[in-house]
Amino acid sequence: MANIPLLHYSDEGDCSTYIPKHTHRTMEWVLVKKGVFHSAFTGFEKLTGGEGDIFVIPCGIGHDQSEVPDGENIFVLVEGFEQESSPAPYIVHTGKDQLLMQYFEALPRLNRNASSQSETANFLLALWERMKFFAAGKKEISPRHPGLDKAVKTIRKNFTGDLAIPDLAAKAGVSQSHLNLLFRKNFGYGAVSFIRKTRLKYARELLKNPYVSIAEAAWNSGFADPNYFSRIFRKEYGLSPTEFRGEKQLDFKDY
Repeated sequence: MANIPLLHYSDEGDCSTYIPKHTHRTMEWVLVKKGVFHSAFTGFEKLTGGEGDIFVIPCGIGHDQSEVPDGENIFVLVEGFEQESSPAPYIVHTGKDQLLMQYFEALPRLNRNASSQSETANFLLALWERMKFFAAGKKEISPRHPGLDKAVKTIRKNFTGDLAIPDLAAKAGVSQSHLNLLFRKNFGYGAVSFIRKTRLKYARELLKNPYVSIAEAAWNSGFADPNYFSRIFRKEYGLSPTEFRGEKQLDFKDY
């Protein structure tokens, strides 16, 4: 994995009062310990989960949160797993797996008392592997179209260069309309948006390096026009590239 996993925040809580739509600059995990949890997303279908379910919400996606009274959850803000996860929100159904429950219950304590970054990273890697184990069980029931997998691999390998949808569809072995249908069905948006979001995620990582200019981050991510890059970066993340770079680490309330 290219990035070392980082734990930005974890604590237990509830949504006894409705939490209005907001976004995070990191991925969010929500374990439903008790009750029923709801989250509505900008551009995606609303998800509802029960006890033992884990919501996986990619960074930059607007979402609200609510639940039945007396619900209990564990909230986590983490980064380092973006390339292994779907760009659309989803639920991991764990069947109340006791090991995963214990992992999540340890996260708030680890957030406060970890002895080192490597200790936290290794713990997160073990937790993520177990989450993938249960997520894979769902994928086996409803496998993705092989053409979509080919298209996604092609994009992730060549996203900084010119990617024409007709060429992408040809490599996937489907028509352009079918390709867009596959993307919308699995991710909630079409192939063009998938390419743009992949580029923006890469640019976001480049901007963390203070020695890389905004123009360089744009160009190296596949955007020829820095002004266009700045506009869609703000639209995606709610901050301009300059604002994103200048912000300090925020606590959970500020995300």
